[in-house]
Amino acid sequence: MLRARCYYCGKPISVLYPIVELATGLSFLGFAYFNSALFKDTLLLAAGLLVIALLVFIALYDFKEYLILDISILAGVILSLFLAYLDDRLLLSVISGLGLMLIFGAIFLASKGKWIGFGDVKLAVFLGVLNGSLVAVSLILASYLGTFIGLGLILAKRGTLKTQMPFGTLLAFGSIVTLVFQGQIQDFLRQILLI
Repeated sequence: MLRARCYYCGKPISVLYPIVELATGLSFLGFAYFNSALFKDTLLLAAGLLVIALLVFIALYDFKEYLILDISILAGVILSLFLAYLDDRLLLSVISGLGLMLIFGAIFLASKGKWIGFGDVKLAVFLGVLNGSLVAVSLILASYLGTFIGLGLILAKRGTLKTQMPFGTLLAFGSIVTLVFQGQIQDFLRQILLI
């Protein structure tokens, strides 16, 4: 109806906004559908949805500004600790968050900030606490997504091997997918590892 223009000022509305809103809605729907047991615990469900909304915000902000706000990381850590406490996996999540932070910190120091930014190091605490034992899955998903996007940019001649990509956006995406499908991922890993 608005023909992709703002009602008040008439400026064009970026296609990014409806894509983000659709992705957020689908993430909410997927989280609720694949984790329907959470409906018995309203706090757990609400915290999970808030974490997804926060990850979408981090992904979008990092995509546009190449910056991750400290307040969003702090809010994410608090929400993730709350989720971990309710899910009785607090110690594992804290260890995962600190471990991932140390790994990212080492990469940051070794590359003198060329490979990843310090915001990614801080984000690692949030994502490590959030994903717990599945943190490697979220990292693999983020890496694959980055690889596909990078190859796509190179093939379209819109980028090179040196083209900078917002790593926080990729990490946030990997974490959303991991959070939505955590039950299925855990079942798959149990079958693979015969646990």
